[in-house]
Amino acid sequence: MVYYCNMNKLLLLLILFLILGVNLLKAIPAAQITVKVNLKDQMLYIAKDGTPIFSTPVEIGKPKTPTLSGVYRISYKEISYFSKVFQMDLPYFLRLDNTPFAIHYFPSHGKFSTHGSICINNLNTAKEVYDLVPLGTGVTIE
Repeated sequence: MVYYCNMNKLLLLLILFLILGVNLLKAIPAAQITVKVNLKDQMLYIAKDGTPIFSTPVEIGKPKTPTLSGVYRISYKEISYFSKVFQMDLPYFLRLDNTPFAIHYFPSHGKFSTHGSICINNLNTAKEVYDLVPLGTGVTIE
């Protein structure tokens, strides 16, 4: 009987610890990642809690199909995206809200070469950006 009571107390303490532990984990905020694209300098910057952690040159839209300034969120991610419109693979694809624009890998074709998307012309760098930027991340293009 004593053994049974001690087991119940132990089980109750374990459940209580698990509940408190889960609530403590919820109270710890996740690091906030943000992305900024500077159109003039053609650079993409990633910050964690406001501290810069990564940057890379990018290619942007042609004059007839410019990259649009604004504030967006990463609404979709796919490692191996295939564009039906352009009939080509666009690896490490990060969709900007529900626009036709994205951040993705694409080989270099010159400084102003895209149809409005933001292209990273190094595959390893594009993978690094993809890995650093979670779904829902804010993206400011200016």
